[in-house]
Order: sequence, then structure tokens, then C-alpha cells
Amino acid sequence: MDRLGMNMTAPPRAPRHRAARLSLAFGLVAATVLTACQNPSPVAYQPPALSVEERYPIVLREEPVTLEVPVAPTSQAMTAGQRAQIASFMRAYRKSGGGSLVVRTPSGTGNEVAALRVVDEIRSLATYAEVPAGSVKYYPYNGRRTGSPHPPVVLAYSGVTAQTAECGDWSVNVAANYENKPYSNYGCASQRNLAAMVSNPRDLETQRAMDPASAERRQTVRGKYILGESTATRTEDEQSGTASTVGQ
Repeated sequence: MDRLGMNMTAPPRAPRHRAARLSLAFGLVAATVLTACQNPSPVAYQPPALSVEERYPIVLREEPVTLEVPVAPTSQAMTAGQRAQIASFMRAYRKSGGGSLVVRTPSGTGNEVAALRVVDEIRSLATYAEVPAGSVKYYPYNGRRTGSPHPPVVLAYSGVTAQTAECGDWSVNVAANYENKPYSNYGCASQRNLAAMVSNPRDLETQRAMDPASAERRQTVRGKYILGESTATRTEDEQSGTASTVGQ
């Protein structure tokens, strides 16, 4: 009782053990929050949405393919090495499957006459390589503008090359690819190797025409059929696959 006669009782204090439990709970919550901030949960690996062909497409591009044949003023004919080089160039042209083969001859220079002799040999090589005559175009060019006293004979055609994007996209950590799913750089090397190895890049764009049937074999079978003979192909002993004739 105070002097005014009122009962002024002090509020009860919380037990010490309850306060300790509350302090420990708050500490655990704070520690959990800090740990979550420092060590975020790992993000699941996401495979690329596009396929290998879509990520690294093989693109066909037309590029000029040229061959320069040096011609000396006193040259009477091409060397064996030059003829072999031109024959290989014409085979590559035939595989390219399109366009014209252009032969440009220098004029107004000291080797003009010798260059014309080279062109005559090129005509013969084109015939031997079965290049259609209408596909070869011959043009002169002003050799004095080249700045060389003896400019070469130039062969050129528009070739097609297959190219694809550069490899090396390691933007994703493949160590986290626990399901072994395709990653960004997956398949790039195979696409680049295919583009480099294909014999005729146009085959990636369209199919080739079929070769005509063998008339020789067709005539042989027809002749046997008319005579009443068997038209089946005879199988030799070494083609039968039999390892031994013992016991037969």
C-alpha cells in the first residue's frame, strides 16, 4: 500500500529460462537466414532448347575457286606437273555441280603467244576430263594492268563450301549435368567435321540425279532370256562362304 492507499503491485517478471529459450530461437532463425544467403540452393540443369542441327547449322556459301598457271615467254608447252594440277582442278570443278569454268588469258604482254599455247592444252585437258564444252568460257584480260611482265593464265569457277559456327560454348557447367543431357557445345565437333569432309557440299542441299542403268548388263540378261538360258548370276566357290568341302 502506498501513501494514497492504492495497491501498486509491480508486473511480474518473465522467468529466466523462458527468456533464454526465446533468445535461442531468434538466434537459430537468424543463422538459418544467413546460411541460405551464403549457400543458395543449386539451380537444376536446363538442357538447350534447340537441337544440334539448329544450334550449329551447316551453311553453304559460294566462293570463287581459282588456279593460276605461270607462263614464261619462251614456254612451248605446260609441264607435267601443271597438266596434273589442271586435271585435278577440273575434276573438282565437275564435282561442284554448277556454274561455268572461266579461262582468262593475258593479252598485251610478252608471254601472250605462249599463253595461247597453254589455252590450247587446257581445251584438250577439258575434253579429256569430260567437261562439257559449253561450260568452259574463254576471255582475254589486260595483262599490263597486273603490273607483272608475265601474268598467268587464270582458271576460275564458283565453288560451294560448307561452314558452321565455331565451337567452344562452355557457358554451362557440365559438372552439374547429373542427368547427362545434351549441353550447349554438344555436337558442334560432329557438325564441323561433317562440313569439312563432305565431298560435294551441294549434297547437303539436294540429292544427286541417278546415273543411267547399265545397258551392257541389260543386253546380256535379255540375250540369255531369249535363248532360254538362266539369267541368274553364277556364284563361284570362293563367293559361297564355305570354309571346307570335307564331308560333302
